[in-house]
Amino acid sequence: MSPILSRLNWAQGFGRRPFVPSGSAIYNNIEDYFSTYNYYGGGYSASYTKKDGTPVASTDSPFTGTGEGYYSVEFGLNNSISFHTSSYFGYASNTSFTVEWWEKRFPLGGNAGNIEKDPYMTVMDLGNASSGLFIGLNGTNQGKYYITIGNGGSTILTEGTGVPADNTWHHYALSVNATGGNATLNKFFRDGVEQASNTTNSTDWGSTSSDFTIGGQKAYPASYNFQGRISNFRVTTGISRYNANFSVPTKPFADWADGSNVNTQFVCCKSPDPLGADGDILTASAGITKKTRVKYLEKGGMVWIKSRGQAYEHCLVDTVRGKDKWLQVNTNNAETNDNNNIYAFTNDGYTTGGDPRVNNSGYHYTSWSFARDSKFLDIVEYTGDGATSRYIDHTLDGKPGFILIKNLIQSATGWVAIHKNAQQSATPGQGVCQFNDSTGTIWNLGDTPDAQYPSLGGPDNKTNQFHVTSNWNNYETSSGAGYLGTNNNGEKYIAYVFAHDESDTGMIRCGYFNTDGNGTSPVNTGNSGYNDLGWEPQWMITKEVCEDTTGYPGTSGNWEIWDDKRGVGLYTRYLRADLPDTESGMLGGKTLSFRPRGFRFTNFGNGRRFIYIAIRKGLMGDPKDTKRKAIDLFALARGGTTCNGNNGGFGTQVADGGETTEATGQQAYLTPGSYTWTCPANVTKVNAVCIGGGGGGESDDMKAGGGGGLGWKNNIPVVAGQTYTVVVGDGGTQSAAGGNDGGDSYFIDVNTVKGGKGKGADGGGGDFVGDGGGNGGTYATYGGGGGAGGYSADGNSESGGAAGKGAANGLTGGGAGGGGVGILGEGGSGTNCGGDCNNTNYGATMVGGGGGSGGANGTSGTVPTFSGGYSGGVTGGPGGNYGGGAGGCSGSPETKLSGNGGQGAVRLIWGDGRAFPATNTADQPANQGTSTAVKSYGFASDMGFLLHSYDSSGGARECFSRVSGTSWNGGTGNSAMQTKWDLDGQIASVDSSVNKWPLNGGNCGGNNLGSNDIIWTWRRAKGFFDTCTWYSNGNDNEPYPHNLGAVPEMIWYRRLDGNMEGMFVYHKDFFQQSQYAVTGFQEIYTGSGVWGDGTVPHTTTHFTMGNTAGNNYWNVAYLFATNPGISKVGSYETLSNGDPQNIDCGFTTGVRALLIKRMTNIPAGDPSVGGWFCFDTARGMATSGATSGSTTFDGNVSDMLKIQGVSNGGGTGLQFGSGAYTIEFWIKTTASYGWIMHNAQNNTGFRICIGSNGGSGNNGKIQLNEQVGNNDDYTTSSSTINDGQWHHIAISRPSSGQVKIFVDGTHEGTGNSGRNCNSDDDCWIGRRYSGGGYALNGQLSNFRVTDAALYTSNFTPSTSPLTQTSNTKLLFCQSDTNPLTSTVTPGTISYTGGTMTATADNPFSSAVSPYMRLDNRDAQTSSTWVKKTDEGFRIESGNQLNVAGGQKYIYYAIA
Repeated sequence: MSPILSRLNWAQGFGRRPFVPSGSAIYNNIEDYFSTYNYYGGGYSASYTKKDGTPVASTDSPFTGTGEGYYSVEFGLNNSISFHTSSYFGYASNTSFTVEWWEKRFPLGGNAGNIEKDPYMTVMDLGNASSGLFIGLNGTNQGKYYITIGNGGSTILTEGTGVPADNTWHHYALSVNATGGNATLNKFFRDGVEQASNTTNSTDWGSTSSDFTIGGQKAYPASYNFQGRISNFRVTTGISRYNANFSVPTKPFADWADGSNVNTQFVCCKSPDPLGADGDILTASAGITKKTRVKYLEKGGMVWIKSRGQAYEHCLVDTVRGKDKWLQVNTNNAETNDNNNIYAFTNDGYTTGGDPRVNNSGYHYTSWSFARDSKFLDIVEYTGDGATSRYIDHTLDGKPGFILIKNLIQSATGWVAIHKNAQQSATPGQGVCQFNDSTGTIWNLGDTPDAQYPSLGGPDNKTNQFHVTSNWNNYETSSGAGYLGTNNNGEKYIAYVFAHDESDTGMIRCGYFNTDGNGTSPVNTGNSGYNDLGWEPQWMITKEVCEDTTGYPGTSGNWEIWDDKRGVGLYTRYLRADLPDTESGMLGGKTLSFRPRGFRFTNFGNGRRFIYIAIRKGLMGDPKDTKRKAIDLFALARGGTTCNGNNGGFGTQVADGGETTEATGQQAYLTPGSYTWTCPANVTKVNAVCIGGGGGGESDDMKAGGGGGLGWKNNIPVVAGQTYTVVVGDGGTQSAAGGNDGGDSYFIDVNTVKGGKGKGADGGGGDFVGDGGGNGGTYATYGGGGGAGGYSADGNSESGGAAGKGAANGLTGGGAGGGGVGILGEGGSGTNCGGDCNNTNYGATMVGGGGGSGGANGTSGTVPTFSGGYSGGVTGGPGGNYGGGAGGCSGSPETKLSGNGGQGAVRLIWGDGRAFPATNTADQPANQGTSTAVKSYGFASDMGFLLHSYDSSGGARECFSRVSGTSWNGGTGNSAMQTKWDLDGQIASVDSSVNKWPLNGGNCGGNNLGSNDIIWTWRRAKGFFDTCTWYSNGNDNEPYPHNLGAVPEMIWYRRLDGNMEGMFVYHKDFFQQSQYAVTGFQEIYTGSGVWGDGTVPHTTTHFTMGNTAGNNYWNVAYLFATNPGISKVGSYETLSNGDPQNIDCGFTTGVRALLIKRMTNIPAGDPSVGGWFCFDTARGMATSGATSGSTTFDGNVSDMLKIQGVSNGGGTGLQFGSGAYTIEFWIKTTASYGWIMHNAQNNTGFRICIGSNGGSGNNGKIQLNEQVGNNDDYTTSSSTINDGQWHHIAISRPSSGQVKIFVDGTHEGTGNSGRNCNSDDDCWIGRRYSGGGYALNGQLSNFRVTDAALYTSNFTPSTSPLTQTSNTKLLFCQSDTNPLTSTVTPGTISYTGGTMTATADNPFSSAVSPYMRLDNRDAQTSSTWVKKTDEGFRIESGNQLNVAGGQKYIYYAIA
């Protein structure tokens, strides 16, 4: 099967866009309404929908809203829907799947709360009693469902209680989870609440050889049907969507772009057409969906398909009559029923069956798809009433320009074609032709048609009705091509009503043109003339209606179809609508050229009259539309990208765009076991905490279990709809001879994030994997169980995030369990045992371990109690949840047992602004998020150039343009011919027979390019980019038309029928219009021959050329403009000292492609300086933090920074007592010593420096002194950092724990625990308070202080600027202009002396951005010259693109 997703923009590959209702301004894109799609025939195996009886669509639905998804299907006796047999319905016992739907059952007699109309009514039926699935009411009149293995098979589930038929909507779901070993856990839910559950083994779910019937039974189609409405019936395979009670979905399943329908086999009962459906089984193969933005089932439309290389009939199918009914455009045959033609209309395309007219393996096809819209097309089905004059309603905004009418019942009836200019007259009005015949105009109607003829608006010229008549029911032309009646009594007709719109935003226009004595149109205008439409067409139908334009005699002429996907210009190809023959044209004969504002014909017969219907090309609407996306307009691609056969394009590097608001939610797994978590829609990353199960105690020798480890990890990448493994470890059980280990808890796998298992019987605590966490505590004295690891410390500590520990008096024989840890994030401290842990008083109660930390604390270990007598023994206490180790026991194992370890747990949280250990980790209100994602399948590019072989070999820089000619026969990599030329100046000639790169769009297809070839491609759109071809007249200062819709800011030009080295370039920031550059050279030239002398400036409709264009030469030009947020044509000047600069392009996500050229002071004969440098994200661009900077310290003790301390009115933000803190920053220096931070004027506080006390010793190393009362405590790094590169330094301490120094994420030093360094003194940055020692000579960036222990083990430092969190007390040294700028500070920041400097140099700008050049053929060169920033790009210092001294550079950037 070939999935011809004919994409009304399908070929162009644009993503979803907001729907704009009829009557409003056109939103953006013509491909929402029309598309040409070429494809290659292939095998087919898709499913398709069909119906029994007459189920009807209803606007009643469980949701508030309108449009696709907000419908239901009403069933009744003998009414059902089925999906044709598909092997995809065989689920067996090893596949998870979910069936869900909304329903509204009708009560008997219409009274709410009454019994059902049928107590055995069926929801669905698949397979048979031994292999299948059946869901229906159980016949008790209690509204209870039961689920069986096929109709009549064994019962799997039955609802305990039902709901009456009450005319209200309810959501039902059967969720089957394959748990392994051929077992499935089966759950049935109503309105999100579990109604029944069980586990079965080797259940043969589903069937590979049965239709999937909805609303009825296969065996009894006239009985047991569902009596009511069903909405959004969805079947998902590979996912058990609901494993616990849930909130029912609040929106339809029709919005495919949000990711929620991943793995969906089908979703139906949600469209205006009761057979409307989407899903994997309706496309090429299961698991592959190709989606664009056209709501085909919502808007309706038609598809017209023709084999290009076989003499088969034209096939036309529309949504009004349904997918199973098709018409042959070129014959007078009646409507044909055939479900092997179009298998399915989906919401954004269609799927072909196996009929050779639409899908024959090894042959090429083209399809044209039309959407219904008041500004474009209406499709009207009506039944004739025999009247000689009758008006039929249509929904267009005005009088049509063209109508096709066909009798659906009678096979000897022709296609009636009414056109606004088909009259044979000097000023032609309406006329009637025959579409399936070459006969000329049959009836000349004029502008006021007679009532006896069919016409566009009747004698009254109505704008909302067309006119039909029964007068000609038995009339046919001499050719015998069918009778031409349009209102025969009782016979059905279909009318395709095309709009005519001459406004600037019109999509379709109908008209006529004449040819001159040379067969050219427009008449006598030379090579430069064109028929002006005001826009470029992409598709046309033409027909000759007069033999000459003087006497206007009748003639015969075919209806010929042209489009720019199959070929125009040099490579023109056309099909004839009135004949089944193969495609004609290509290199000779009739030629149609599409121009920026119209079209031009040559070799069309001398002095003839033609009518036409033209559909425009390109994006429309406001060129500055902020909803427009760069992905719509520009793509990067690699060569060598192929797949099975459709539309000859390439695989773009861009997968999607738009904005996504992350969903918010959380899920906790608190019972030991293995689970599957399905990533919700609009979730791209998740945070996880895992706590291992505590170890078990020994019952004979006071050996206690270790606590489970706790690991957390943030920003784990996930994909909506995919499933991920969750494992919760159990606590270890007690044993007489060594307690058992607990179990690991982890998310995805043990290498992603893990809380390790606590060991049994004094074996120690569990480890952890993640961004942070703590190891489980080991056993305590007298059999006390180890506490679980904390969020920022190991177990058995009292820090925030710590766990308690167990203890007991060994004489009494029972150890307390270790404390557990909560899952809600870091919170209050656990409490270790005090002196009472060793209580020896007879009869006293023993003291157990304290509770662990958490937003809601973990539970304490159980406290064992004295049982009398020193030899009586005490049972060991179980570990607390989650992860506490069990207490040991010394009593007789036969009578006194040790405890079990606390069970593990896993908790996932997602949503913006949430992170472990303590940032919004408590449960948050859930929301589903939003998405405006734009899916790109590769659009049909209008221009592009390729950079050959960015690897070591290099290669030509070649350029292609659609308007200069391209053609393709539909096969992968076959006969794709274009005109190409070189940009590098090495070859001056043009090659017009290149078979290399089809400019025809689509998401895949052959191209004869290598995988190391990079392609830059542009799409024409007003305000962004335009291409033009024209014949020049050689005049000075000659304006030529364009359709950019804005004044061009950059222009590239060359001749197509002459030699030229590279392309001439104009840029708005040249010093004058007469300046120009050439892509193959480095120099900037001056002369009026290219862009004129400046007296005739470029305008929004014309650009000016000088006489270089020559007389009667064929030329091509590319015009570029700045489009806010999408493209930028600009320039920059370097600073006097060549410092880095951030160049603001007005973007939000940085550049994807960047072209830079130096403009001033280019040394003569130096080819390395003035080149055209190309950077792009396809080959890689380094990222720079656009908002980041650094503060420069020059070693002068007088010029430093001071932060106001408590004693001078500042806050307490730098006072942590013995609690947790982190001080981190980036430093760049070559100094061996110098002060970094000092707030210990009164001998208590932090003293951080390079070297030793700010002076010599430990040269180049980081030293921390946590000074308390003049008592020093030094911790020093092991490595040096004074190499002139940026290094990240982190000093981090958990509450009451040991301080650690990290250099570039590596742990290099450990100090003592819990020193109270609270200081009321001012904090000096860059020197000691008194100026003693050495001041810092270097740069600091992103200096942040928090009251949390952010780093406890090795980590990867951030690659982007630091941000403020809820724990941040100080964040500054980020500005590139002002050293005093801070995000948060505990006190005023001031200079100690003179003004200091800030710079854009920062630690996030040191990666590589390779470049290639347009002006040579070299391979790419790695560089650190340019970085990507959020707003645009950054130029670093010391390279050819940032030569100091105010040099000027021009650039062009794409977001």
